[in-house]
Amino acid sequence: MIQLMRNVLSVLAASTVLAVASAHAQAQGADQTGDAYDITVQIVSESRGEGSSGSSRTSYALVERVVAVRDGGLELEFDLPGDTPPEDRARNWQFPARVFKPVGEPFQLLNAPELQARVGTWLTNAQIPEEACGRWVFTWTAIKIECDPQSVLGTLEIFDLRPTDTSASVEEIDPVAVRRERAEADVTIAQMTGGAVITLETAIEARESEQYLGTISSSYEADAAGRVTRRTVVSELQITEANGAVERRTTTTTIERRRMAP
Repeated sequence: MIQLMRNVLSVLAASTVLAVASAHAQAQGADQTGDAYDITVQIVSESRGEGSSGSSRTSYALVERVVAVRDGGLELEFDLPGDTPPEDRARNWQFPARVFKPVGEPFQLLNAPELQARVGTWLTNAQIPEEACGRWVFTWTAIKIECDPQSVLGTLEIFDLRPTDTSASVEEIDPVAVRRERAEADVTIAQMTGGAVITLETAIEARESEQYLGTISSSYEADAAGRVTRRTVVSELQITEANGAVERRTTTTTIERRRMAP
């Protein structure tokens, strides 16, 4: 079960990889009110080390609609696909989410009160006490009880395909960010398994002897109108533990954007 949790958490950590790779992702032109797109994200993770290996594959999908073209940016709505079963939609209070995408700036949430109301309904229907917000639980997978409407913005960063710079790039990984990410996973797993409570600072200190090397590469594809249709981010990470054991991880995240018929 611990390994499964780590696999799930490593998938969730892909958002951190994309945040680095999306440093130049900003709003682009050529959008018109009423435009709609299917956006899919596929994350494939592989790990190898010390006689063992593993892999996982996860996919997500959202529909993006251009609500309005405004001065300085776009008003967008992100929602679950139209064929989402009602029970799945009821479990996802985050959508639909309306945001403003200023040129050169991150998303800004526009319907926070609506999302907050849906959070309350979701907690009541699921019989989850409000004090459980922010904690992780384990059912068939690892789930964070997220109750903050602003948290949807982090999710939407993964689906953002409006870069101004579509040139290929390669960046070195940030060892400090990787250490913190692994420490956060340690804290989360301890919480879910009922183990000894550890602080983030303690978890970071416990991993100070680890060494991290790797790169994050990004590439783009666009259609004839210049709209980005695909972004591929490949993260290569080598982890050397205190005892000299080496683990190599490769995470490939593919984001595809397809314009929907009017």
